[in-house]
Amino acid sequence: MGWTPKTTHIDIGGGKYDNAVKFLGKLGVKAHVYDPFNRPEEHNQRVMKEVGKGADSASLFNVLNVIKEPEYRQEALQTAHRTLKPGGKIFISIYEGDRTGQGKQTKKDSWQNNMTTQAHLPEVRKVFPNARIEHGIIHGTKE
Repeated sequence: MGWTPKTTHIDIGGGKYDNAVKFLGKLGVKAHVYDPFNRPEEHNQRVMKEVGKGADSASLFNVLNVIKEPEYRQEALQTAHRTLKPGGKIFISIYEGDRTGQGKQTKKDSWQNNMTTQAHLPEVRKVFPNARIEHGIIHGTKE
């Protein structure tokens, strides 16, 4: 993805574990996980205070595909946009499921949109107009 040492990254919806933090730390990147569903509120507030509007990069890895409501997907994208500094980069991966575009509940508390990465692009471009797909990942820059 081209992460640069001595930069700051925020992994939005990164879950309970610090896999991205550890991986990026090995590259010299200071990474943070923000996840309103899997992290305590105090943790998320601390991350937002520390990152502010100063992240060099942000990621939404396998997040948009599990959010049923389009307005909440936009909210996740807006959160990424707010945390990025001008010129900051966004990276978005999508688990495409069965690729039918027919969303369905997969467990009692889980959802899968089954939308392709390409199908998510118009929503992403509402927040990151220059978004494009490279090697199966949506890339964009905060203008």
